[in-house]
Amino acid sequence: MKNDMVEKIASVYANKLDIEDLPDAKGQKDGIDEIDAAFYWYYLADAQLKAEYYKDAIISAGKGMAILEKHPDYYPEMDKFKEIEPG
Repeated sequence: MKNDMVEKIASVYANKLDIEDLPDAKGQKDGIDEIDAAFYWYYLADAQLKAEYYKDAIISAGKGMAILEKHPDYYPEMDKFKEIEPG
């Protein structure tokens, strides 16, 4: 019984979490455009591609690639971003 209540509470609060509430890499709340982590942009672009949001996928991949140009040692490699192409 107690575990069911915890799961219900957790699911309610998880659904209310907004990406704008998450701090960026500097610990500031500047929104998703300021996140300096290429892998976030890769997985977002991949999900958008699978959901057939092709324009958004290209934009997200471009943001990730821009980060990789500044930080070539970040994950994933540039080749992974180049695989994001509308079907």
